[in-house]
Amino acid sequence: MLERGSSHKDMSGDGTPWVLKLYYSQLILFTVCSLNELFLLLAYAAAQAGWVALPDLGPADAIVRPLAVAALPPLGRPPALAAAPAAALGWCLVVSAPVFAFKQVTSAVQLVWAMGRVARADERTRAGKDE
Repeated sequence: MLERGSSHKDMSGDGTPWVLKLYYSQLILFTVCSLNELFLLLAYAAAQAGWVALPDLGPADAIVRPLAVAALPPLGRPPALAAAPAAALGWCLVVSAPVFAFKQVTSAVQLVWAMGRVARADERTRAGKDE
């Protein structure tokens, strides 16, 4: 192991970012991964088949709808499914989108943190060999 930990998912050490400690708790990890996969499936369904209709989001609709239609143009088309199932899938897409974004940010934090761990381990290894 790089730092003699029991697992690369061991977040008990000092200096571990709080977001990774939160992310690796079992319930959060399961929930985030499940909703992330749901978002990806629904985005694919929206892009390929038009099965998803973006619901009315009230005051946020004026901001969110143009962004969503720019990201997935089929969201602006009438859905191929009946209106109720398409709207239900749209709500699932809306609910899972922030979780998808959280997972992407967490992955970036994890990458930067892991690169720092590798660099520190490399420095220790080089310092030991140079003596």
